Amino acid sequence: VLIEEYEVQLDEEKGSVASAGKGSTPAPSEAEQEVLFIQSRLQVAAQHLRNGNKHKAIDVLEDLTLSYPKHPLQAEIKRLLEEAKKE
Repeated sequence: VLIEEYEVQLDEEKGSVASAGKGSTPAPSEAEQEVLFIQSRLQVAAQHLRNGNKHKAIDVLEDLTLSYPKHPLQAEIKRLLEEAKKE
């Protein structure tokens, strides 16, 4: 469900970027987009924790762990996952 919502939002953003025309900032590289995506998922997980939705936070974090096992943000992902499992 989260992935589907993200894809819909991404498609809408692509349309607005395409219509922005000349003078707009260049699109982020694939690596930059990946970092932004992971950071946004981390924010979602943290928000779930703040809202008391521990299981949703764990689902998001475990998905990130499996999807990006060697990413530099793994330390932060694992830290937040450990925090979620303690609560």
